[in-house]
Amino acid sequence: MTPAWIVKLDHCYPFEEGVDWAAKVRLAENRTFGHVQARRAGSDDAFHVSFNDICGFIQYLKTPDTPPLRPIFIHRPVPSDDKVELYWEGWPTPLEVSRSRTLGREECFLILGEYLKTAELPALLPARPTLFKQPVFPGWEEFFLPDEELRKIAWIEDRT
Repeated sequence: MTPAWIVKLDHCYPFEEGVDWAAKVRLAENRTFGHVQARRAGSDDAFHVSFNDICGFIQYLKTPDTPPLRPIFIHRPVPSDDKVELYWEGWPTPLEVSRSRTLGREECFLILGEYLKTAELPALLPARPTLFKQPVFPGWEEFFLPDEELRKIAWIEDRT
């Protein structure tokens, strides 16, 4: 059974009363920038996603006094160290993080959705529905990682 979730957008306590968490995530996805926080009712853990139109920054805190965890893709190159600014309503100063600590915006929302469905930190990015899958030519398999390998996630301490 999926636990009850408290979902906040831009630190507003809980927005859109009476709307389920999936609809709240869709509302956030339709915004250009913002911050989503999700926590289980009666629990200390918190899942944060700060995002802009290109990327997002995820942090998970099991308890307020534990180091935050963030996801990385095990078999993908680390993005550059350029700085990224993440804004949200009611907060005048942007959160500035290294691009190497972020993921693609769509991937952040896929990970958030999976966490809210399962109440577990996902070890695999959910597969996106596709209309077309590029076939691999015979003999070329050794040059490509399977899609599942590219979607593997590890959760590491976010040392800032």
